[in-house]
Amino acid sequence: MKNLKKLAVYFSAIIFAITTISSCSKDENKKEIDPTLQEISFHINDPSNWMGKKLNNLELLTETVLPECSDEPAKYVKIKISGGSFNEPQEYELDLLQGLNNGSETVPLKLAAANDYKIEELLVIGENNDTIWVSPKKGSKFQIMFNLNNTVNKSFEVEEFKKMKINIDVMCWASSAYKFYGFSWMDFKKVKINELCFYGGICVDDHYSWHMKGSPYYGQIATEAYTGYDFPAIFKVKLYRNGILKYEKSNEGIYTKDTPLCLEYADITNQEDDYYYEILLLMPDRSLKLIEKRNFTGEKGPNNLSESGLIEFVYGDCNIF
Repeated sequence: MKNLKKLAVYFSAIIFAITTISSCSKDENKKEIDPTLQEISFHINDPSNWMGKKLNNLELLTETVLPECSDEPAKYVKIKISGGSFNEPQEYELDLLQGLNNGSETVPLKLAAANDYKIEELLVIGENNDTIWVSPKKGSKFQIMFNLNNTVNKSFEVEEFKKMKINIDVMCWASSAYKFYGFSWMDFKKVKINELCFYGGICVDDHYSWHMKGSPYYGQIATEAYTGYDFPAIFKVKLYRNGILKYEKSNEGIYTKDTPLCLEYADITNQEDDYYYEILLLMPDRSLKLIEKRNFTGEKGPNNLSESGLIEFVYGDCNIF
């Protein structure tokens, strides 16, 4: 009987110890789970999809060149989030999980639950630390053009005990078209946006032949731009970087006097690039005549700027400047 009592006490002690350990483990697990913080991951939609979407506004195509996509593999995401208890937007860098959904899902980010948040900015960074994809802002020209529904300025609510996956549409990034994504160039510190402004005049004795019906200059007759033998030039500017045509712009159809043609171009800082521009004058028969070509570097810019900061030229036999 004594042995049986000892055995019963022994088993009771084991059961008590197991119960105590189990109870402690449950309590410890409860401490590890914080219901006030929830995991949020971001699913980056395949950027090749946006090119196949139906355009909402074909007229926008005349205003910009569609961006070319980089072959650089995506590495991580830079995201800026506002809302919740943040006094100001917070920036995060989230790695992309390779091999998961084509490498398009980020590692989870923990945010305080029971709060509303908004995505202010999202950039996808490549292996060479270049910005390769971005999510256009809602209301931007690219967002409207391609009918993208899941872009930045998107709001979301973080609920308790509920993990979330947020879909984000991205597009291939082209620094020259930064305005069409809804961004300022200051958002991309490696890219500097420069501006060249051109103004040209024509001074010819036979100014009547330049303004005959059918000539691109015919529309100047009824405006203050046409005062006789000297009048504003209609021309196109082409800008090349490292021998490749990158930008071109024309002032055809603009008949106001003293209005320069300005062209913005993106220059990558800490990188030596060689540029040259060409000025092509639009002739009365609508042909283009090359009248000036000049080389410069992105760091210094052209050395032939006037006191007003313009690149000025005159075509003809007199000087109107």
